[in-house]
Amino acid sequence: MDIMKNEIILEDLKINSLNLFKNSFKNQEFINPHPSLLLIKQDHISNLKFEMYKPVICLILQGAKETNVEDLSIQFKTGQMLIVSHDIPVASRIIEASPKKPYLAFILSLNMEVIRSLYEELGDSIDWNSKPKPMVLNDKMDIELLLCFQRYLHTLNSDLETKSFTTNALQRNSFSIINVSL
Repeated sequence: MDIMKNEIILEDLKINSLNLFKNSFKNQEFINPHPSLLLIKQDHISNLKFEMYKPVICLILQGAKETNVEDLSIQFKTGQMLIVSHDIPVASRIIEASPKKPYLAFILSLNMEVIRSLYEELGDSIDWNSKPKPMVLNDKMDIELLLCFQRYLHTLNSDLETKSFTTNALQRNSFSIINVSL
């Protein structure tokens, strides 16, 4: 049952993202409506690109991407999520995209103050001696996490009055997203 709900929400996210690009942001490859939100649309595969990833959660709505860091290479595709825990240099490329089925990704920057407060709250349940992984691939989508992404996207597609609540919605959902991701 949860798998079907997840697929419905993921499809809603994809359709609403494509509509947002089509109706409001034609010919653009990304939308950055808020400092902590980024929607990406790319209709072609890309060459390897070297960049610095910040702490984010990246949900792939359509297509696929390959990301490499140190001796770790991760390919993630539709319905999968990449969690980056701290600043890391990476080499990445879009490996699945076309004009008819563009690569679509929803990226949410993680608020480090919220993460630190969560670590403080969790206290002894964290193994502080283990080496943290710079990136984690999560393909077990949690319904609550998808609903958080969906709320963000619906806020972006809404009227001006509702958009004034975007900052509050981001703050309210940050804890939910981080908590589900751990």
